Amino acid sequence: MAITEKAYNMRVEEDSREMFSSLTSDQLSDAGERTDHDLLARMAARDKYALQAFFPRHAMHVHKLLQPISDTRESVDETLVDSFVVVWREAHKFRGESRALIWLLKIVYDRALASHRGELARLKGTTASDFGEDACGSARRPQWLSRALVQLSFAQRAAIELAYGLGLSCDEMASVMQCSPKIVKTTLLHARRALDLAGAKMPRNDT
Repeated sequence: MAITEKAYNMRVEEDSREMFSSLTSDQLSDAGERTDHDLLARMAARDKYALQAFFPRHAMHVHKLLQPISDTRESVDETLVDSFVVVWREAHKFRGESRALIWLLKIVYDRALASHRGELARLKGTTASDFGEDACGSARRPQWLSRALVQLSFAQRAAIELAYGLGLSCDEMASVMQCSPKIVKTTLLHARRALDLAGAKMPRNDT
């Protein structure tokens, strides 16, 4: 008898809990990476259940990056879905030369940048601040920081989130942003200086 989709997903979850329960943090990271590689290989073979397992593993990471760099809340959702469509379509291109998450975030960055350029072209002459606080997308941040983030360039916002939100190394950030590590460091430096300046000018008690 053919296994149902619900039964399949429950079995995967149970197997994962059993597999990971006794592992150390390093072993857990390695096991998770192997799982990602396996899921991408299965997606390349057009296994739709592999995508259904891969999506919840990384949707939060993707959303975390998209929140501060997307122009509107709607574009966050659109880019998130679009990115995983690209993952499904291009899973065969993954060669394991980087972490699966880095490969995914590179796709997300590309899609978000394309969306950002399209929005700027549509609203030619509009400044970043005109998009409002939803552009930085997190009600959990203090308002002064949200207003400061939206004043940064697309690349600066991405660098801040990749470094401090997702904890990527400089080399990993360079891979995602498709530039040299030197440019990453310079972008991050300018972003931090801009935030420091904004923090000095804006009240920090308006949470």
